[in-house]
Amino acid sequence: MVLVQCLTTMSLDAQIVDSVTGEIDRELSTQIDAEQHAELFEKVRLQPSRFPLLLRLKDYYADVENTTDELQPLIAEIERTAGLFEPGSRVYRFTEPFHYMCVSAFLRRKSVGLYAD
Repeated sequence: MVLVQCLTTMSLDAQIVDSVTGEIDRELSTQIDAEQHAELFEKVRLQPSRFPLLLRLKDYYADVENTTDELQPLIAEIERTAGLFEPGSRVYRFTEPFHYMCVSAFLRRKSVGLYAD
């Protein structure tokens, strides 16, 4: 029973990463929980050509890093999800800060990593 509780409270952490040093920016981060992840990919997986970078996140337990060069197309993909979910929905509560983080990383020439804890 304890194992099940640990698995359901685990989150995927999104953080800005310095592309050169690998240092994680502790000031700005966001998380996606398992339920948000499932809701997001229930719709995104049906349109793989529209969301190729987001689909790299489909394995909830795998780490993914989006390089600086990938951030502009990733930002566009995140913006396309806006039409799939209602403002204020569980998924929107992840995509909104994740979008902000990706824009911030892009402007600072950093990467964005998503890490399973």
